[in-house]
Parts: sequence; C-alpha cells; structure tokens
Amino acid sequence: AGSLDLVVYMLQQIDESDSFRSWNLNLLELIYYILSSHAPSALYGPGTAVQAPGARPEPAAHPGIAAEAATPGARGGGADASTTAHARRTGRPGPPGRLSSLLELRRDERRSQQRGLDARHGNFGGVYRVRSQFGDTEHILGRQGYEGGGALPAPARRRKPKNRLPLPADIPPRSDPASASAVRALADTLFRGPLNALAGSVAQDLEGFAFGSTQHNSAKVLPSDYLFFSSVAAWAIEAHRLLQAQRRLEHPDEPFDVAPIASLVEIGVYNMALRLCREFEERKNWLQLGVVVRLTKQLFLLLDEMVRHGDGEVRRVALLLRRNVFYESEIRKQLELLIKAYEPHRMVPAYMGDVAVMTHAVLRQFELHGKDGNLVSRKRRKAKRRNKPADKRKKSGPQGDTGGEG
Repeated sequence: AGSLDLVVYMLQQIDESDSFRSWNLNLLELIYYILSSHAPSALYGPGTAVQAPGARPEPAAHPGIAAEAATPGARGGGADASTTAHARRTGRPGPPGRLSSLLELRRDERRSQQRGLDARHGNFGGVYRVRSQFGDTEHILGRQGYEGGGALPAPARRRKPKNRLPLPADIPPRSDPASASAVRALADTLFRGPLNALAGSVAQDLEGFAFGSTQHNSAKVLPSDYLFFSSVAAWAIEAHRLLQAQRRLEHPDEPFDVAPIASLVEIGVYNMALRLCREFEERKNWLQLGVVVRLTKQLFLLLDEMVRHGDGEVRRVALLLRRNVFYESEIRKQLELLIKAYEPHRMVPAYMGDVAVMTHAVLRQFELHGKDGNLVSRKRRKAKRRNKPADKRKKSGPQGDTGGEG
C-alpha cells in the first residue's frame, strides 16, 4: 500500500514539477504492470463485488484442492497430506498423489509463464562496470531467470516446426480478492485526475519523438513505450465505459461523462493509434499490432458512446472527432487491411474479435453520419459497352498490292 501511495503522489505532481514530469515514462510502465494483473471486466463488470482494501480475505482454494479436502483421506491426514508435508520439509515432490500432481501442474504453469515474459524496460536494465581499489566488478541488471540467476536475456535458437498450430488464448491471471481491491482503489484514484496528467504528458512525448523533438522526455522514448501507453489507455477506456454503463442502468437520464479520461479523447491519440496500426501491419509486427488494435477498438467504442449517450458539449466534441477521423475511404481500407492481416500462427484469437467489434462500431457511425446528411452512399453502375464506329469495323482482310507485274 505504501508503494502505491508513493506512485499516486508522483503522478499528482507531474503537472506541478518538472522533476516529477521527467519520471512519466517510468511511471507509465509501473502503472502498466499494476493494471495488467486484472482485466477491467473483472473489476468493473456487471455483478462484480470488490472487497474493501482493509479487509483480510480468506485465500481461495483451487477447485481440485477443495474437493480433495472434503475426502475422508484428507481429513484424517492420509497419503495426500503426507506428500504435501514431505514437500514442505524437503522442498522436493513426494510420492505421486492428487494434491502433489496439482501442485506440480501449477509449478509447470508458472515456469512456462516465466519463460514467456519479455525483457524488462530499458530504463531499468543494463550492464554497469564499477571500478574500485578492490578491482573491477560487473553488475548486470536485466531479466531474472526462473532459476534465480541474473543474466542478460540471450536469444534462444528456435527450430522451425513443420506443422505449426495456432497461438492459444492468453492465460488469465489467478484472481485474488486483496489484489483486486488494491487495483480497483488505484484505478478509482487515477480516474480522479492523475490519469489525465500522466496520459497527457506521455502522449506529448510520444508525439514529439515521432516529429524529432527533444523537449521534455521525447528523446528518451523507446519503442516499447508506445505499447505501454496503448495498453494502459485501452484498459482505462474499457474500465470507464463499464462504469458509465452501470451508471446508465441506475440513472438512465445521466449523460456520458468523459472528464476522467479527457486526455485520451484527443485527435492526436486517434491519429497515433491509426498510424501505429498502419506501421505495424507494414512491418509485420503481429504482437504489437494486436496491442494497438485493442486501443483502436476502445477509442471507436468510446466515440460511439459519446455520440449516442453524450449531452450537448460531449456530443459536439464527438462530432468534431468523427469529422476529423472518419475519412470514409481511408477507414474502410484500413479495416480491410486489418482483417486480412490476421495470421493464426502468429496472432492470438482475440485479435479478430477486436477487429470485428471495431468494424461494427465504425459501420454504426457511418450509418449515423449518413442520417445527418453528411455521407452519401451510391451504387456502382456497370458501364455500357460502347459499339465501335462503322468505318473502323470495315477494316478486315489483307490489303491488295496496287502495282502490277511489269
């Protein structure tokens, strides 16, 4: 709790102090790691009940472990209880049993997750050599392996399989009530103002880096910062949309409130998301494309709800955004490219779901835009085949010689 309070305090000082603003990229990565532990639908979805931060929840047991605890052998301290006790004493798995197999399965799952993690951010890693009177010492700050040894990540040799299977879906993290309540409290605090300060400063640095500026932290931007910003922005927009949906159920006449995420409702954010979609699709960066497509989907869904549920000022801003963003031919071409870019061997299945939902929101906006008289749809008519002139059709057969034999 103390570390989260420190992060929130630094976020609140971004607009007030230049020294705190220089940490905005590091704070963005911290917020990304915190928010990625829980999905927005698990915290703000319908029917979700989050426990208070001060309460002590009881640990949730695995379904197989709970069923095993109800058996007579587990109550009487049978073979399964002895295997777990043996594993706790020696650190090695005991004789085969149901509980030990579940524990070993969980360990294998954690090992696979640790191996699949990406390298850490450049702001936190590197190799440093310290020279002193005791000699030179190298300090390596990089990704920590699962076995506990600190070393720089080395690319492993991959053998290209002949029969590749599609990528599986993302592994959801195990739910924890205490962690969920802490993340929910942090997200509620971010919606009160710190999120706008962080997102506004980071978007300014990302835009400055794209145009070659050196103001603030534009020269320190890394390619991974675009992905951190896209993921945090998509998470915040989805959580805010779920909050507004619950409020509309309780108060149907309440208009859509966009103030908690006002820094994300900017034309620069929309243009940056569309530009990154084009660049990643051209470079065939499949995983990066999936992250940016998720942000683009949330941006178009947010625009759709602002037009349909917003009051006068919010609706006016949404119409201005739609007028500047919705170039009919460009949007249609980009949606077509995103659909054709899907490759099941390199991209997760959720990518096609995001593209389908985004296409639905765009087509609904086209329909509303056409009802206002600003969009005219026309049908292509087949061109009639023109007949050749009569003098050109008479040119047939070889021409005879004009001269005779001498």
